[in-house]
Amino acid sequence: ILLAAMAAVLAAPADREASAEETRRVWQQVEVVLEADKDYADPYQDVNVWVDLEGPDFRRRCFGFWDGGDVFRVRITATAPGKWQWRSGSNQNDSRLRG
Repeated sequence: ILLAAMAAVLAAPADREASAEETRRVWQQVEVVLEADKDYADPYQDVNVWVDLEGPDFRRRCFGFWDGGDVFRVRITATAPGKWQWRSGSNQNDSRLRG
């Protein structure tokens, strides 16, 4: 029964080679931390970040928030057991926010 309650969430974005696979419980929140490569005059207004989350019978874009300095966070949750992957994105051409 415990195994049925587990979901595998990749520790790296879907298009990058994962160095390790993390196991999380279904509905356990995972926080993706992104650090911008560039400085923005008003990151709260000017920068949108998101994670495209994909898993068993699930696909959704989850938007994040600016957390001060060059840090942005997106919180995601696996809703079912199985393999989950994510890819980050942004409205800015910033290699550390997109990918």
